[in-house]
Amino acid sequence: MAPKVNLELEWVHGYRTRDSRNNIGILSDQSIAYHAAAVGIVYDASTHSQRFFNNHNDDITAIAFSPDKRYIATGEIGAKPFIQIWDGITMQLKCTIKGKMTKGIQSLSFSPSGKTIAAVGVDPDHSVGVFNAETGTCLGFDKGDVAQILDIAMLNDTVFSTSGIKHYKQWTVGANLTAAKGTFGKYDQRHGVCKYSGQSCLSGSITGELYVWSGTGIKQAIKLHEKPIDAIHVTPNFVFTGGKDCKVNVLSAGGLT
Repeated sequence: MAPKVNLELEWVHGYRTRDSRNNIGILSDQSIAYHAAAVGIVYDASTHSQRFFNNHNDDITAIAFSPDKRYIATGEIGAKPFIQIWDGITMQLKCTIKGKMTKGIQSLSFSPSGKTIAAVGVDPDHSVGVFNAETGTCLGFDKGDVAQILDIAMLNDTVFSTSGIKHYKQWTVGANLTAAKGTFGKYDQRHGVCKYSGQSCLSGSITGELYVWSGTGIKQAIKLHEKPIDAIHVTPNFVFTGGKDCKVNVLSAGGLT
């Protein structure tokens, strides 16, 4: 006979780092959001307390934050993974996206308006999809590349980029998704994280260079780290890069657009 008790999550120790990137953020109330196992966690430093979002069926592998720093999108691993969009202040579910992606979610990105969200999967085709962030309606879906795609970033509601190992594409959402393949020229094709700063997409290379893309070509490569760049954060005035050399660099955003 089952005991007449209920278990309540009190505290989550730890944070997923081994295969997730850019996966921590500060919300509008200054609390800190991140994930571990299948739980979305919001930590309030002022009260030293955690609140939890535990609607996932399996481990969370991707996270993104809305431009107003209130809503959080989390994607999970699994044969038929869900993307959940939830309120990081109230911890209430806003929207569930399911039925398109398979195997798991590699990365997520809100558009600057917060109206749409883009996702890339871990399936063999590294499928990409764009969805309405209010309703979950699919706006476009296609195969990404047989090459590994590690990150996705939205310029606006209809244009986004994907980056990865020997891969860069700029996509447009229309009646269907269309993609233009990037050219690396003399630069190393092994790169990962990407973010938009103004109209330029920035990506971090395995050789420690920050690539500044203009359309589908690299217009500038800036040597910043001695080891791979695995984190990029963009604000209106600054670009921050973090590398496996344990260094953080701060650049003026105006010089990169």
